[in-house]
Amino acid sequence: YELRTSGEDRASGVGAGNTESLSSALGFTYDTSKPTATITSLAAGTTYSAVTIAGTVADPAPGLIDYVEIVIKDYGTPSLAIVPPAFWNGSAWLQPGPASTQAPISAGNFNLANLPSFLDRHYYTVVSSAVDKAVNAQPGFEYVVNNSSISFYVDQAAPAISFNAPWASNYFASAFGNVEGAAVDPNDGHNSGVTGVSNVDVQIKYVLDPTTYYYNNNGSFVNTLNETNSWFTPLIWQEPKGPSSGTWVYSNGTLAGNWEFGRSYRISARSRDNASRAWERQAPARR
Repeated sequence: YELRTSGEDRASGVGAGNTESLSSALGFTYDTSKPTATITSLAAGTTYSAVTIAGTVADPAPGLIDYVEIVIKDYGTPSLAIVPPAFWNGSAWLQPGPASTQAPISAGNFNLANLPSFLDRHYYTVVSSAVDKAVNAQPGFEYVVNNSSISFYVDQAAPAISFNAPWASNYFASAFGNVEGAAVDPNDGHNSGVTGVSNVDVQIKYVLDPTTYYYNNNGSFVNTLNETNSWFTPLIWQEPKGPSSGTWVYSNGTLAGNWEFGRSYRISARSRDNASRAWERQAPARR
């Protein structure tokens, strides 16, 4: 729209009163459309070790997005709930709320920079609400439809890994079979869990000074691998001990028949859980 104004006084005389010239045009857009903000960096029902709050925005014409309001609520842990929940205001947690912070818009996307420190085992809800230049705000009934409200647990505890065979360091044997062990992720029920062989890596090597020979996952010890590319996933996951633990067997490449006599081996295993964005990996266990 374009708006111009002109005034006229009540002066008496011949004809009408004194009339002002039309003012300069004032343009404006009349916008009643509702914008939306969709969180794309999080998914409901997922457990995270690192949290990013980002997404996309949309506003039907002629709307123009101004910012995204972000509400972050911390409900505490299952054993120590925060009642009422704490709200993040961009620099500190407030209890009780409500409180929120704002994420800037760039090329149709938003990304919250002033994140809080998310804590292990805590349960969070993040809500995004777009606001446009006409101060139209995203209606609450669209939060679920537009993936604008997400709840999740944070898991920052690394899983523990152990050996069942060999069962001790400095172990001497005239015959040896497969490498076996267990992986356990703590806080069962509120963690991301370990669920299969993809959660475990094994490395086997020996040194003939100055050369290190690594098991190549296919029946041979070679000097063409290194500390980075010599970790391999076991073939067997067995005896699950629950949704977040189980035992594994590294038998790859018929390992049991390919040990070389007279060697002093260093066997290492490490585990990682299923937490999204950044898997927690425990320092390797060694034999």
